[in-house]
Amino acid sequence: MNTIKKAYEYLNRLTPLKIDCGKFCNAACCKGDENTGMILLPNEEFICDFGNIKSDTDRNKIIICNGECDREKRPYSCRIFPLFPYTTQTKNGVKIEIKIDPRAANVCPLNDIKMMDKNFIRAVRRSAKILATDKEYLRFLTETTSLLKEIEQLKSLLNL
Repeated sequence: MNTIKKAYEYLNRLTPLKIDCGKFCNAACCKGDENTGMILLPNEEFICDFGNIKSDTDRNKIIICNGECDREKRPYSCRIFPLFPYTTQTKNGVKIEIKIDPRAANVCPLNDIKMMDKNFIRAVRRSAKILATDKEYLRFLTETTSLLKEIEQLKSLLNL
């Protein structure tokens, strides 16, 4: 869990914009319901002690909250939203590319990474590098990257 906490440190005070981006969309990203939430890193549920935690799959859990949280205890997915570190294992190590998460498209009006604070993007990359040093988190990042690439392909095929 120290790995998660180190990754959090990069993101504690940063958000996608230098101003409160929730003002653009009425904090849409913080408004879950009984069926939507944010995916948790492995064992992250022991740090995020608010909200309702449900199993998404055999391996993954999601947290559902009412949009009011202790910002210091936000899950990693909330801290990096609407981005995701696309992580690929190569023969030379781990490649990390920061992209907009295609799952965020229906929620977040920030649809161009160029609109975002460069310090935030850098912090997402640094936090992902910390997570990638742990086998379990690296597996989570690479599996989620594969899922996101499939979503992108499907959206492309459907012209969305």
